[in-house]
Amino acid sequence: MVKYRSWSFFTQKQVEDYPLILTIMCLFILYSLDYKTSYSVI
Repeated sequence: MVKYRSWSFFTQKQVEDYPLILTIMCLFILYSLDYKTSYSVI
């Protein structure tokens, strides 16, 4: 029962953190794309 509860808490925590991770990844991809574009322009 305790194991199940902690596992459930862990998955809930993961789900809460997922949008943040997704946002960071999106920003990172956009930043690298922007960097490549400005580099090729120069």
